Amino acid sequence: MKEWIITGVDLLPEIEVMVLNEVKNFFPNEYKSFVCDIWLKIESGNYGDFSLSIAKKISAEIKKDLPQVAEKIADSIKKSKLFEKVSVESNGFINIFLSKDFIFSHLENSGIVKKSLKGRKILIEYAQPNPYKVMHIGHLRNITIGESLVRIFEEAGAGVIRANYQGDVGMHIAKCLFEFQKIDQSDYPDDIDGKAELLGKCYSIGAKKFNEDDEARSEIAKINADIYSGGNEKITSLWKLGKEWSLEKFRNFYKRVGTYFHKEYFESEVFEDGLKNCIKAFELGILEKDGDAIIFRGEKYGLDTRVFINSEGFPTYEGKELGLAPKEANDFGKLDKIIHIVGKEQISFFKVTFKVQELLWPETFNNLQYHLPYGFVNLKEGKMSSRLGNVVLAEDLINDAKNSIKEIFQNSEKKPSEDEIERRSEKLAVASVKYAFLKNNTLKDMYYDKDSALSMNGDSGIYLLYTFARIKSILKKSDIKDFDKYIQNKGLKAFLEDELELSLARELIKFECYFFRALSEFLINNLTEFAFRICMFFNSFYTKLPVLKEESQEKKVARIYLLKKTSEVLEKVCYLLGFEVLDEI
Repeated sequence: MKEWIITGVDLLPEIEVMVLNEVKNFFPNEYKSFVCDIWLKIESGNYGDFSLSIAKKISAEIKKDLPQVAEKIADSIKKSKLFEKVSVESNGFINIFLSKDFIFSHLENSGIVKKSLKGRKILIEYAQPNPYKVMHIGHLRNITIGESLVRIFEEAGAGVIRANYQGDVGMHIAKCLFEFQKIDQSDYPDDIDGKAELLGKCYSIGAKKFNEDDEARSEIAKINADIYSGGNEKITSLWKLGKEWSLEKFRNFYKRVGTYFHKEYFESEVFEDGLKNCIKAFELGILEKDGDAIIFRGEKYGLDTRVFINSEGFPTYEGKELGLAPKEANDFGKLDKIIHIVGKEQISFFKVTFKVQELLWPETFNNLQYHLPYGFVNLKEGKMSSRLGNVVLAEDLINDAKNSIKEIFQNSEKKPSEDEIERRSEKLAVASVKYAFLKNNTLKDMYYDKDSALSMNGDSGIYLLYTFARIKSILKKSDIKDFDKYIQNKGLKAFLEDELELSLARELIKFECYFFRALSEFLINNLTEFAFRICMFFNSFYTKLPVLKEESQEKKVARIYLLKKTSEVLEKVCYLLGFEVLDEI
């Protein structure tokens, strides 16, 4: 668990309190403030719903035999009505099987988590596409992770600031403007896609000439200097126009994938402050001279050495970070944490810049910043071509999925209207791609496989949305709202007795555990795993047990209530994953 996230929760607090009280009773002299580790058992059956590892810690602390300690704790908690069964493994883990009373008493609150981060203020910086460049599938993974984490932190009660840092200066822009300045305004496209395409063509031509023509290379270098200085009105005007076009294109895409930002920072805004702060750090001895450059010699801290001001006197990316950091730390009042979601190739960069910031502003930046790295995105070979050779655009990936989904709708027997096909295909495409990204471990490289992402029967966003829509259809047909009228006196457990019903209810109440694992370890795939398990348990339940055709009214209403809670939990998970549900597919 990240040391700065105080969740204040172990899935079900009463279990922890009870176990710790029993530990105190059995080990009054040796007892210390042991943390009661409650681990969710991914598979049910012989291994229980939860497992306790506390016996290992106590055994090591008091130097007593592990099996004896584990059995002693297990014997003490077996009498609880919370548990149906308690068993001990040879490795000292204590397995807990929850009772029906416990399961059904917690079902009503399934899908609700403690606001354990209430009062915390966290800035999450993500997306980071550069104007004048395309948004590729790496950016899409970044945005997908960032948006989901924002929602997860907000769900835990934190106040979250959405930030985006973008490189709006650099040679890539100068290469584009070299050709862009030759385009007559009357030839500017009217639509944003056409404008973005024009910028791309200008960059391609400019980059080619930069590599092949000395005169062009010299002029592009001058344009680059003019962008930084702002001394050439024509270049400044064109630079602003191209930037405006790029940002409009980006913001259209953000809206498409359900993302927005409270603040967009740009390199051009932090350039001067970055240079000033680099000089200040040099004067304080934090940075030092190395020839004509100014560097941070990281070896003394076990870090890499990196350049902050280059030999030409300009701040590098590291140097500009010293201009950005104070803005992010102060623009929204006191923050508890700043999280940067940036690829794993920048691990060294952030370790060094964080250290320099802490040395330069210790009161502000001590343990304030956190880098969340993520792995690269690759395509399963042969699945998709790109308009730009080796770069696959983010929008192309979604459009490719959308076109495949549209084709299925077009060929279906109950073909929806064209407007409905468009609406449903768009939502399903976004969900399928996002889910495919998020079901992978954030820190690891991943392969995107469209066939897997669009599967109706596998671990996919479409399977999740299809299951949700199926449940909503049942609920709509049932038209039952007053559940208390039927089940309040005897309770759910009197009517939900089949193991398939119990299995689904048992999984639903584990939502909070999966949620806090996703929060504390930044592993959102915990939520996709949970959603997939719920879908499987529901479909097994619905295939074998009647709901609408159930003869017993009380049993029918109890099952409808179970499906209602299932739909609520699945809708909450979809929201946290960053996409919308569909009541009908």
